[in-house]
Amino acid sequence: MRLLAAALAFGLLAAAPPPARGGYADAAFTVPLDRGLRAFYQRDFRNARTNFESALAVAPDNTLAIGFLNATAAQTPGDLDALIAAEENRLVADPHGYTTQLRLGFSYLFSSSLGRDRQADARDAFAAALAVAPDAAGAHVGLGIMRENERSGNRPKVEFLAALERDPSD
Repeated sequence: MRLLAAALAFGLLAAAPPPARGGYADAAFTVPLDRGLRAFYQRDFRNARTNFESALAVAPDNTLAIGFLNATAAQTPGDLDALIAAEENRLVADPHGYTTQLRLGFSYLFSSSLGRDRQADARDAFAAALAVAPDAAGAHVGLGIMRENERSGNRPKVEFLAALERDPSD
């Protein structure tokens, strides 16, 4: 027993790493994510969207999958608008849901990148997500991207560091 205590005190026994978050330890997430990324870069956007939606069914707040789902929808006329409409409908049923607000924020963010003025809506959705789940990383990722797009000096870094502090795997 003393040997174990001494080993722990001197760091000879490494603590087990924390479990991977965001679905990365789960093949039910990583397989469709991989397929979605491959399809996206092959410009097979319909297949990419289906796979990103499958990945998000396992890890609904994974910002990589959310971002690529929106990037995919932005490639096909009307798809991003349909995605926003579906998420706004979910918001009616789940107005205080973290994932609902997070995904809507990313969709508004992508809509803004296509020339629509939805920055304020994105900021509101990310703020609502943080109000519901202040320890979650995803809204900080979204705000960091927004701040970066605004060329906002040090503010993107603050948001990205907050996200990393909360979930290093997101």
